[in-house]
Amino acid sequence: MQTGKVDGDWSLEFMSSFCVNESPTLSDGEVATRSVAFNSPTDWIVQRVTRHSGTSATTVMKNLRKLVTGCEMEQPGDSLSIMAESLGGDDGVLVGSDVGGRPGRWLVVRQGDLVAQLRLDSQTTPTEARRTARSVANRLCAGTDTC
Repeated sequence: MQTGKVDGDWSLEFMSSFCVNESPTLSDGEVATRSVAFNSPTDWIVQRVTRHSGTSATTVMKNLRKLVTGCEMEQPGDSLSIMAESLGGDDGVLVGSDVGGRPGRWLVVRQGDLVAQLRLDSQTTPTEARRTARSVANRLCAGTDTC
């Protein structure tokens, strides 16, 4: 397990670098962040939780949808798409990608002023993501008074 700042090319922000157009920010009103990565021989997951001021967490989720739906991929055949919505918490979205033949999955869950972004197994289904989103939302409830 690694805590603190988790660098690398795992995030949706990194994925936006494959878009030819400019992407909206996912850090609007961000006041705090915490990351953790779990790595084992059979599984890997990265999670970042951010706290946002005022209604900025809601704006982040709107920007997330704009990033995904507005992305014009650099390479023909590459894709970034919303695979499922309303997965858990106040808002939950599963994003899928295929870049250079490599699939990717991200789960983004908002609960109050907190937003969790998780990089999941590349074959995660919407049904599996819904179970994970509920668990994430429950954990986020411990960090906000909106539950």
